[in-house]
Amino acid sequence: MSPPDDLWQDEPGQTPLTAEEKRQLRPSLSTRTQLNAAQAIVWVIDARQGGITEDDLKFLASLHADIPRLIAVSRADQKTAEDMAAIVAAIKKTLSGRNVAFVDVLPVSARNKPAWPL
Repeated sequence: MSPPDDLWQDEPGQTPLTAEEKRQLRPSLSTRTQLNAAQAIVWVIDARQGGITEDDLKFLASLHADIPRLIAVSRADQKTAEDMAAIVAAIKKTLSGRNVAFVDVLPVSARNKPAWPL
């Protein structure tokens, strides 16, 4: 049986969990193995977080650097355009500062698609 062409995997957000809950929900070795075999990764961050978490940074940094990563900042409709510009800029700066390769960081919204098209 050959692997699927597309693999969609949802890794649950980890806030506000206890340290033990975070440890139990930490992406597994099999998740990392699967993502390291991917041709591209779309990583979704909730705009309400205001930026990228340390856990996300560590996990993205642990993946093969040659895999293209697109960072989608969801729920853009819940922030002002100015706030979204600042969040996107901060995420780009953080990723670059940590030497985490990425294709782009894009704000998206399922509810207000005309204002936040891909």
